[in-house]
Amino acid sequence: MNAEWAIADGNAETVDLAVTNEAETQRPKSTGIIETLTRRFNLRPTDEGAHPWFLLSGLFMVVGCVLLNAAAHQRQDEIGPVLLILAVVTVYEVAVLGIGCRFVGKGRRSGEPRTAREGHQLLGLLVVMTADLTFVFNELSVADLGIGTTLAGLALVWGLTKIGIATRVAGLRLGGTAWAVVVVSLGLTFGAALVARAVGGTGRLPEWFGHAVWWPAAGLLAAGLWAFSDPRGAERAAGLHWLRGLILLVPMTSALMHVLALHWMYHFELEPAYLSPVLLGLSVVIMLRVDRSAPKTRRLAEFCGLIGAVTAMSSRDVWRLELGGLDPIAFTPFRVWLAAAVVGYAVVWWRQRTLGLLLVWPLLGGAALMGHNLGMILDRVTGMFEQVWRAMRWLAPKTLWAWGTIVVGMAFVMLGIGAWTSSRRGGTQP
Repeated sequence: MNAEWAIADGNAETVDLAVTNEAETQRPKSTGIIETLTRRFNLRPTDEGAHPWFLLSGLFMVVGCVLLNAAAHQRQDEIGPVLLILAVVTVYEVAVLGIGCRFVGKGRRSGEPRTAREGHQLLGLLVVMTADLTFVFNELSVADLGIGTTLAGLALVWGLTKIGIATRVAGLRLGGTAWAVVVVSLGLTFGAALVARAVGGTGRLPEWFGHAVWWPAAGLLAAGLWAFSDPRGAERAAGLHWLRGLILLVPMTSALMHVLALHWMYHFELEPAYLSPVLLGLSVVIMLRVDRSAPKTRRLAEFCGLIGAVTAMSSRDVWRLELGGLDPIAFTPFRVWLAAAVVGYAVVWWRQRTLGLLLVWPLLGGAALMGHNLGMILDRVTGMFEQVWRAMRWLAPKTLWAWGTIVVGMAFVMLGIGAWTSSRRGGTQP
C-alpha cells in the first residue's frame, strides 16, 4: 500500500512539473519597460474594463495643458501658445475618439465585452476633455476678443459633434432636456468669459452683471437636476448610466466653474444674493419631482425657496430702467427673484394643486411692495407696528374711571351674547 501511494505521489509531481513547464512556455515574455511598469504597478485592465493607462493618459494631458497655459500666461504673445494648446488638445481628442469608436465596434463584432467597455471608457474620457479644464478660452477672451469668439463658436460645434458621435457609437439616447443641458453648458463654458469681456472690456464689470450671469447658471443647474432625475433617461441609458451621468454632469460643472472664474478675473466679490436663483431652481425642481408622499423632501424644497428669498432681499443693489417720458422702473434682485418665483411656483401649483403655495404669494407680494431689500422691508414693518401702537395708545382709556366703565359695559355685552347664543340652540327651554 505504501509503495502504491509513493508511485501515485511521484506521478502527481511529474504532472505538476509538466503543467508548470507548459505554463511557463505559454507565458508571454517581457516586452520592455512598458510590460515591466504594467507588472510592477498592476496597470492591467480590470474585468469591468477600467484601463489604467487610459486614465493616466487623460490625467497627464490635462496637467500638461494646465502647465502650458500657465506658461503662456506669463509670455507677452499669448495668442500663439494658446492656439498651440488648442491644436494639441484637438489632435488628442480625435485620437481618443477614433480609438474609442474602434474598440466599441470591435467589441460588438467579436462579442468581447471587455473591449467594448474600454471603448466606452475612452468615450467618457472624451467627454471629460470637452469641458475646457484648462480655462484656455478665458485666456483667449483677455488676449483677443475677435479670435476668442471665433474659436469659441468652433469649439461649441466641435464639442456637440464629439458628444453626438460618442452617444451614437455607444447606443446612448439622450432626451431633449439632456441635450439642452449640454448645449447651454458648453455655451457658458466657452462663452461666459467672452460675454464678460464684451460687457466690461478691460475694466470693471457693472454691478448688474454679477446678478445676471447667475440666472442662466441657475437655470442650467435646475435643468440638469431635472434631466438627471428623469426615470425615462435611466431606461434609455441601457446599462451606460455612468456615461450618461458624465455627459450631463461634466459640462454642467465646467460651466459653473467658468462662471465662478469670472469673479476672480474681474475682481468682484460673491454676494449671498447670487445664490437666490440657484436655490429657487432647486426648490422648484425638487417640488416637481417629489410628490406629497415625501413630506420631508418637500420641506427641504420649501426651505431652499425661503432661503433664496432672504438672500435676494439681502442685496441693496438697485437698477433703474427709463422708458421714454415714463417714470423709471426700479429693478432689484428680490423683485427679479419674485417674478421668477411666481412663474416657477405657479407651474408647481398647476401640476400638483398645492394649497400652501397660494398662501405664500400674498406675503411675498407684500414684501416686494414694501421695499427693494431686507433692510427697507424691516423698516416698513417696524414703522407699521409703531403706527398701530400709537393708535392703540390714543384709543386706550386715560383714567381708572374710564377703564371701569368699559369693563362694566363689556359685562353687559357678554351677557347679551350668551343669551343670544343660548336661545339659538334652544338653551332657554327647560
